[in-house]
Amino acid sequence: MAAYCARGHPRNSKRRTEPRTWRRCSSRPREECELKGLAVLVKKEVKELLRDPKILLGTILMPLILMVAMGGMVRISTTAMMEASANVSVAVLDMDNQPLSQTLVEFLQQAQNLNTTVLTGCTVDGALEKAEELGVRVLVVVPEGFTHNITSGQRGTVYVYSIMERGTMAEAMGFSTVEGAINVFEEIVKAQMISTGMPGVDPEVVLNPIDEKPMTLFRGELVEQSPDQLVQLIMSQSMLPLILMIVVGTAMSMAATSMAVEKEAKTLETLLTLPVSRMTILLSKLIGSTIIAVIGSVSFM
Repeated sequence: MAAYCARGHPRNSKRRTEPRTWRRCSSRPREECELKGLAVLVKKEVKELLRDPKILLGTILMPLILMVAMGGMVRISTTAMMEASANVSVAVLDMDNQPLSQTLVEFLQQAQNLNTTVLTGCTVDGALEKAEELGVRVLVVVPEGFTHNITSGQRGTVYVYSIMERGTMAEAMGFSTVEGAINVFEEIVKAQMISTGMPGVDPEVVLNPIDEKPMTLFRGELVEQSPDQLVQLIMSQSMLPLILMIVVGTAMSMAATSMAVEKEAKTLETLLTLPVSRMTILLSKLIGSTIIAVIGSVSFM
């Protein structure tokens, strides 16, 4: 027995079974060994996650559940938009008080899906305050000179103010409904101008006699954009945090599941014996889980 130990067969056997990566790390600086070990552990983690049906099932089920939930939210939002466009409250301030502007006001009063309130004797700021008091979300302002500009071969301007609080599509539907009514009135004006045959008038003005200026009062701040553009901007800014939240949540769930599987399979103790810190082991699981989560998220985009 002593002669057997002197030859060192068990020691040599242990050296042969030790992983080559960890043998090389024994003669290198600790930081380099940690990085090398991290790369190896991340590679191992990705391979194990791809082979584990439980993990893959989780990465598939979670996006599917999210897609179903988001589909339900879109359906609710669509229903709310349809209800919002069925009866839109709109206020009109006619500062021109000429035949063509009065015809526009009468047209809006007779338009379907519009509940029109005519405001008189106030400024634009006063009209905005009055509209908020009445709970009206759209204000149409016909400025002075509207009729004169159109009849003299120039474009007449109509300001459409949309009053928003939450920045939702349901609030933007009111603007779209009023915009559609103004576009119909514009077509009527086009037909009348062309039928009367105005000599010396720019054809572009004949085709587009009304220059609509969309304005949105969002949380007390006036923005020179239509509510549709504002809602799209808000939604585009909120998509990236939502995607990041999904990726981070999926990665953390997969990493926790992977740790539980390692402990159940009695391989966690083996990982702890490697010449790397526990933080490196945990970081490798998080990185590997994040890679799989990103792949799963991209596949459902």
